[in-house]
Amino acid sequence: NERDEEISEFAAENVLEFIKEHIGPHFYNQAIKDAEDIMNQVMLSAEENLHALKKPIEK
Repeated sequence: NERDEEISEFAAENVLEFIKEHIGPHFYNQAIKDAEDIMNQVMLSAEENLHALKKPIEK
């Protein structure tokens, strides 16, 4: 639409396939990294909460 051109369905499928093969993995890997970062934050928070529950030991 931006270039005022029409492409065939075949050409559109080829473009989509190119994007899936060459660009898609970058988005996928970033999503995995984002999920990993969130999981690390959740685990750190859980660990802090567990430490807060410890009872003091008198010597």
